[in-house]
Amino acid sequence: MRKRVTALKAATTGGIVAFTIALLSIVVGRINGWRQSLDLQSSFVRGGKHIMEVDGVLTAYGWLMLAQTTAVFVTLGVIVAMFVWYTIGEPDPN
Repeated sequence: MRKRVTALKAATTGGIVAFTIALLSIVVGRINGWRQSLDLQSSFVRGGKHIMEVDGVLTAYGWLMLAQTTAVFVTLGVIVAMFVWYTIGEPDPN
């Protein structure tokens, strides 16, 4: 590494990368849900005990589950970034 990377910078970068990936996934999923909601020929309900989605539109519970999985994904991104930072280590001062 050419520049010194602090633990905070590594964690922030990992979180931003994971959040960007999650955001792209959410956008694609909601576009697909919107397209599905326009199809009047079929009806679709997703979920088990708690209904998460009806005809491509998320319910309040569906949004809650989406937020929870996004938070877990971003947290894992931060953990992976910290592991990489710890494994690579600080650059040599020479």
